[in-house]
Amino acid sequence: MKKCLALLLVIVSLLSLTACKENQPGTTTTTPSQTTTTTTPEQAGKVKNMLTGQYDMKQGDATRPVAIMVPNDSIVIGHQVEIDKADFYLECETEGAIPRLMTVFANADRVPEKYGPIRSARSPFVHTAKQLGFVLTFSGATNHVLTKIKTLGLEVMNASYTPGKTFWRDSYLSANVTNYHNLVTGGKQLTERLDKVGYSTTAIKALPFAFGEKKGDAAATTFQVNTTPSHRATFKYDSKTGLYGKNIGKIDSCKPHKTAAGNQIKVSNVLVLYAPKFVEKKDSKYTWYDFEMGSGSGYLFSGGTYRKVNYTRSTDELKLTEQDGSPLVFAEGKIYMVLADKDLESKQIIQ
Repeated sequence: MKKCLALLLVIVSLLSLTACKENQPGTTTTTPSQTTTTTTPEQAGKVKNMLTGQYDMKQGDATRPVAIMVPNDSIVIGHQVEIDKADFYLECETEGAIPRLMTVFANADRVPEKYGPIRSARSPFVHTAKQLGFVLTFSGATNHVLTKIKTLGLEVMNASYTPGKTFWRDSYLSANVTNYHNLVTGGKQLTERLDKVGYSTTAIKALPFAFGEKKGDAAATTFQVNTTPSHRATFKYDSKTGLYGKNIGKIDSCKPHKTAAGNQIKVSNVLVLYAPKFVEKKDSKYTWYDFEMGSGSGYLFSGGTYRKVNYTRSTDELKLTEQDGSPLVFAEGKIYMVLADKDLESKQIIQ
C-alpha cells in the first residue's frame, strides 16, 4: 500500500511539472480539442518602431530615421507619390505662406521603391531633424540654410550634390506637375547611399516621447489647424479605426488629402505646437520664416480627444511633456506634427 501511494505521488508531481512547462510564454499547449501558441512581439522576431511604438520592424533592421522633404502646396496635392506610407510627418510654413512637409521613415528600407516629389530644405525642418537625430534628404536649399546645415553638423543627402542613381526624374510627375516637382527617390537607393557616405544606421538619439493609452481632457472628433496664414488642415476622427484622416481646407468644406494612388493620409496622433514666427531672411522676391526657440505649448489630438501639452525647443533638443512635466504619451501609431505661428492659435477650431 505504501509503495502504491509513493508511486502515485511521483506521477502527480511529474504531471504538474509538465503542465507548468507547457504553459510557459512562447510555448505550445496541446489539448484534445485545440492547439494554442502564445508569443510576444520580440519572440515573433518583431521589434518596436521608435516613431510609432508599433511592433512592425524585424530584428536587425536599421533604426536610424530618414526624413524626406516633400512639397505640400496646391500644385502637388493629389500627385504626391506614396507619402501616406511615412511613419511621422512635420508640416510648417516656409515662405509666401506656403506649407511644406518633412516625411519620416523609421529607416531607409521602409521608403517605397518610388517616393516623392522631393523638395528643398528649410530652417524649421533642419532644426527638427537635428533635434531628433534624423538624416535629412532634400533637393537643394538657399545659401543661408546650407550654412546652417554645416554649422549644426546635420547629416544630409542633398540631391543637388548626389549622383543620379539615388534620385531621378519621374515621368508621371513630369506630366502632371512642374519640373520643380518631379524628382523622386526610393528605399533601395537611399539605403545604398547611406552605406556609401558612412552615416550611422543606428538611432543616434532617443525620441522625446513615449507610447501608451492616455485620454485627453475633452472630445475632438474634428478640428481645423491653420498651418500658415492661408493654408488650413482639417482632421476627422474615425472611431472604428482610431485614426484621424487628414483633409485640406476649412472644416466645413475640406477635401481628403490623397496621394497619386488615391490613398488618404491617416494617423493616430496629431501634435500641434505653437511658436512665434520671425523673418529669417528677405530679398526682393521672397521672405523666409523660422520659429523662435524656447518654451511653449500646444495640443495633442488622439483617440477622439485632445489635451494641452508643453514643449521646449533648442538648436539641439526638442523636449515634449504633459502638463505635469512627465514625458508626452502618444497613442501607438503614426504622428502628424504641425509647427505653426503663435498668432494662428486663436484660429484653431475643435469640434
